[in-house]
Amino acid sequence: MLTALAARFHAMHFRAALGQLFVLIVVHSATDGIRETSEMVIREPGTRCVPVTVVVPTRDRTAILSETIDALAVQTADPATFEVIVVDNGTGDDTGRLVREVRGQHPHLRIRWLHERCPGPGAARNRGIRHASGDIILFTDDDCLPEPEWIETMREAFNHDPAVVGVEGLTYTRLTELSPFVHYSANSGGYFPTCNVGYRAKQLRAAGGFDWATFPAANKEDVDLAYRMMWLGRIEFAPFARVFHPARSMSFGWQVHRMRRLVGDELCMMFRWPRELRQYARPAIPDDAELPDGSHERVWSMPNPVRARALVGRRDLLRRRPLLYAKILLLLCVRTGYVSIYLPGSILHAWRHRDPSGLQPLAAPCEIDSRIRSG
Repeated sequence: MLTALAARFHAMHFRAALGQLFVLIVVHSATDGIRETSEMVIREPGTRCVPVTVVVPTRDRTAILSETIDALAVQTADPATFEVIVVDNGTGDDTGRLVREVRGQHPHLRIRWLHERCPGPGAARNRGIRHASGDIILFTDDDCLPEPEWIETMREAFNHDPAVVGVEGLTYTRLTELSPFVHYSANSGGYFPTCNVGYRAKQLRAAGGFDWATFPAANKEDVDLAYRMMWLGRIEFAPFARVFHPARSMSFGWQVHRMRRLVGDELCMMFRWPRELRQYARPAIPDDAELPDGSHERVWSMPNPVRARALVGRRDLLRRRPLLYAKILLLLCVRTGYVSIYLPGSILHAWRHRDPSGLQPLAAPCEIDSRIRSG
């Protein structure tokens, strides 16, 4: 008798525990959706509209991100006229802690921290666009150093002509060698890199922002956006809005891995923008171009990445750097194999995304806030 009562008692508690567990799961699922939605609209107390918003996406680069924020903290522009939005793209480091520390080090700097779970810089920048309160949205990267007059010069370029929807600044670097294993950005107009470009917020949201579904990696998503923005107006080049992009060494494996995306990205651009690609084609390295000799001269007009096939015919490179030359040859062989493997899928991907006009407009901050309140 006692055994039967004990068994019945345990069964009742087991059913009760299961019921509580079910309720917890349902409540957690519902509140998780609310939490994720509300995370999109978190704003600092007293946040108000400013003329300019600077969006900086980041992923696992706390050390160099701090240098970028320090460069934005010493801008000559009035701190009350711009804000900085750092979008954490699924990092595993202490980006949030860094932003909190920056607020203490630079109390005059208006800086916010957002999180974007969807991987890719395009998705991260779109999150920043949705939350930006500025009429002008500038972009730079977490490994770049804008010069002190950057924000002020970019804003003046926009104010000079209301018909201008975008402004591209001059990005420069310093090279000690020409190599496909060095990552940098250098432009003298017509490149539209997101390390040094800005757009009017209204037109940028109307264009749908970055097409991160077609270009999930950090490649061609900035150029694709620039071509779509040209439907709405002109993009001017501001040579005095300067950003320094340090050259960083990249491994052989990194170059091979990124080739998986490059094939599809290049084909998408060919299908979407054949005329624009001919008009804004990046120059190849001239056969008589001198290799940097370590003098750390500034470079502001160099294709990035340096095309491996453009260096194979360089006899001076073979003579001066035979190991680097052999490494480049091996990279070309591996890339040829990658193209053969990924070409069919890349063609299908490019064909499916050949129309750039289907992007939905991005919501403005006030529209997102109203959706949350009505929900």
